[in-house]
Amino acid sequence: MSHHGKAGNGWRDKADKFRAQVEAAQIREAGLRELLAIERAEVRTLKGYVEKRDAAIRLYEDGNAVLKQRVADLERVYAEALSRPPFARWKLPDERWGDNLHMRVGPKGPGGLSPHVHVNRYPLDYPEEHMRGLVGELWIELDDSERHLVGGGFADAAATFVSVALQRGAPLEELAWKLVGLRGGIGGPVWQRADEPPAIGYEEELKLEKLYIPDPDVSRCTSVLDAIGKKLLVRYCSHDPFGPRVPTPDNDSSTEETEHV
Repeated sequence: MSHHGKAGNGWRDKADKFRAQVEAAQIREAGLRELLAIERAEVRTLKGYVEKRDAAIRLYEDGNAVLKQRVADLERVYAEALSRPPFARWKLPDERWGDNLHMRVGPKGPGGLSPHVHVNRYPLDYPEEHMRGLVGELWIELDDSERHLVGGGFADAAATFVSVALQRGAPLEELAWKLVGLRGGIGGPVWQRADEPPAIGYEEELKLEKLYIPDPDVSRCTSVLDAIGKKLLVRYCSHDPFGPRVPTPDNDSSTEETEHV
């Protein structure tokens, strides 16, 4: 074999060897790239775990702070309750604020009742914090000509008992439910005075038709006290007196049923 032939074979061998080395390097590079991609994915996963862990820790710390605050509030209320004398009565101040509820019970004309119900509240700056803004007094005002239609001073006595119970911490909702369903005196449809009373000069029947419109809170009642109890539930307890009553430990529906009109 000539000298040139041997030299050409040597260069080809070197080229093949170099090509094999390049291919092996490329394979190693591809493997390293794949490993790098896997490591990056694992890093991202670990970062997600860390972020979730940090979020869970923050949530736990926030919830723990809220729980501690609630416990502190309960301990404060409990301490205040222990410091109060037993059977304490928190009377309203001489200057009172509240709502005046006007209604008409029974017929619009003769034979009906027009009670004015005064619902007085504790002032927002009352010394006892737990009583601020709560209803503390119920006062029923009736004309002298109408008092005999509800049993004389029965309405006054009921309002007094409710007021004393409220000032001793009794819940308004429970007291209002005790009024619902009471019978005695005049009952029937419940009306309220129209926003724009009719002008003078109407005939009496037409004037009464225009003067009163159906009450939006209470449609019917069995008595004045029943209407007042339902009105208190709707206005101050956000409760539907015509729907089913939710049983409570002190009021079990299996032992006591209240008639709803």
